[in-house]
Amino acid sequence: MQLLTPYIEKDILVFSSGSLQYVQPEHLQGFFKTLAKCPNLKILILEPASESQGKPDELEKSLARGGFSYTHDLKYYAELFGIKTVKCEIIRPYLPYEDLPTREIASHYFYYGQTKHIL
Repeated sequence: MQLLTPYIEKDILVFSSGSLQYVQPEHLQGFFKTLAKCPNLKILILEPASESQGKPDELEKSLARGGFSYTHDLKYYAELFGIKTVKCEIIRPYLPYEDLPTREIASHYFYYGQTKHIL
């Protein structure tokens, strides 16, 4: 929160592409809790995801993917702290998806949320 304090009333855009997969679930909650305090926030996230235990946007938790990476239900964590979901989508970039031997671990999770409409 200290980093955001001088900018709290300004328009803030947070973009993450692949880095939140390395955040432990307990720290991810703090991340979203802090961001939810920003009244003019837009957040865009694109992370690798595993579908081995279901749709990543319906898990309501995080799953260890191996090594130090996780599949996080980004929508769940954001909405837990009052961030409004604008768009949430599971992207399967490898086609034909059904023929991919490792398809359960080969998707991406796109999340776009905001705390209010920014003009």
